[in-house]
Amino acid sequence: ILGVVYGVFSFRVMNAPRRSAWEWGGLPPLPVAGTGQKAAAEPPHSKARRAEIKPSDWASYLAASKLEIRSFLLSLPFLAMMLLWIGLAATELLNDINGGEYGSASYPAAGMLFGTIGQPLTLLTTILLIYASAEIVWRERSLRLSGILHATPSANIVFVASKCTALAALIGVVTATGLLTMNAIQLMRGWPIEPLLMLQFAYFLAAPLLLFAFVAVAIQTLSPHKYLGMMIVLLVAVIGQLGPVMSWAHPLLRIGWVPDVLYSDMNGFGHPAAFHWFVLYWASLSGLFLLVANASWRHGALRKLPQSGSAAAIVLAAIFLGSGAFTFYNTNVLNDYRTDEEVLTWRVDYEKSYKQFTTRPQPRITAIQANVDLDPERRHARVRGTYSLVNDTKQPIDEIVIAVRNDASSSSVTMPSAQMRHDARFNQHLFTLTPPLAPGAQTVAQFDVTYDARGFEPEEPRDPLIVENGSYIMSYRAFPTIGYRASYELRGARARQGRGLPASSGADTAREIQADAGVQ
Repeated sequence: ILGVVYGVFSFRVMNAPRRSAWEWGGLPPLPVAGTGQKAAAEPPHSKARRAEIKPSDWASYLAASKLEIRSFLLSLPFLAMMLLWIGLAATELLNDINGGEYGSASYPAAGMLFGTIGQPLTLLTTILLIYASAEIVWRERSLRLSGILHATPSANIVFVASKCTALAALIGVVTATGLLTMNAIQLMRGWPIEPLLMLQFAYFLAAPLLLFAFVAVAIQTLSPHKYLGMMIVLLVAVIGQLGPVMSWAHPLLRIGWVPDVLYSDMNGFGHPAAFHWFVLYWASLSGLFLLVANASWRHGALRKLPQSGSAAAIVLAAIFLGSGAFTFYNTNVLNDYRTDEEVLTWRVDYEKSYKQFTTRPQPRITAIQANVDLDPERRHARVRGTYSLVNDTKQPIDEIVIAVRNDASSSSVTMPSAQMRHDARFNQHLFTLTPPLAPGAQTVAQFDVTYDARGFEPEEPRDPLIVENGSYIMSYRAFPTIGYRASYELRGARARQGRGLPASSGADTAREIQADAGVQ
């Protein structure tokens, strides 16, 4: 049997039977060089005829993609993982629905469930991509079949694209499984399904993961060792998915980082412009990585790109630089971007500068007259009004501090018979009263504060002041405040002691602590 198999087996394609000139459309046979006849030029249409006989790169791509998908996505371990994922997703979603205050249940609204399922889905898919990218890219090299594949006439892009397609299918399966589980729970609770909204959810969940998968393929292609490649891919995942690890770096420098997108049933996805621009920015960089992987796929070393590849690289580089410049303009020019370290330093300096006002008497607001103008289309708000103030302490007040949030685009605060000094860094208005405000005496403070959303920030605030449908404005969020703002203080005993502050901040209430998340 071994002898018969050895005699029959061959890597060569079986020779097709000879055809006559009539079968080839009446063409005469070509003379063969070296037989006394001069070799004739090959008719131009014969190349096209050979191209029809030779399998196309498109057919090779489809076959390779089918093989890659079947070998991983249809394996028993992956199917078992999907069953576990369904159970995990259902448990998380049901706990969120039934875990309301005092044991109350919530409606299974899409926005609430989307926020619940997003983080575990991203974490699970990232772990699977770190493993799957290594297994799929290194499969041929591990089985010592890479040399045979490299000897085939298929283009490099066939193999690179098929492996990217397999990882994209993995992302699609995990995302679809999570969203379908969410839909099943909604149906059981009698909640309507919104297919278009599910597609939008799928985009916001899958787009960053897809870009991460492409980068993982490029890294594993260029890596000399499989497990070294996995470590590099893991590092990229930590940088991209866990932004706070590199909070000192600008978001444009955190590979694969995209801002979170919040959804509400009243305001939809809000203004996700920052998400789209970051996706475009990282997509162009991923495309450049894939071009490098394509050029070095067959021989492991970077080869010169063909003309089409060079043109694609130029276009992708232009998109990368253009989208990066536009994003930087919005985040750093139109808005005041600060790193987490700069914000912490700001809080410490504020406490050191104004903590004294916690023990100094300040007037109390007895009445407010205000006009609030909202322009949702431009995300613009103007708050104008007058505070009636009274000194209800037993001491005269010679200095009053009035604070306005730093995200105000402009602010004006005035008081009669008082000299004002404006601290622009902390947006504090300090008034020196001459004569001091006696106990029981009254005065007024007039203010005019404007809030404008200029461009987009790396992360949209979780409590946007103005939305298109249903603005909810808290007084501490838009109106000036009298006295020291405890909400600006640094939290955590260890963090405070490390910066030379007392271990206890002395903040009064939880509301004060949460009153200002937007000191940036």
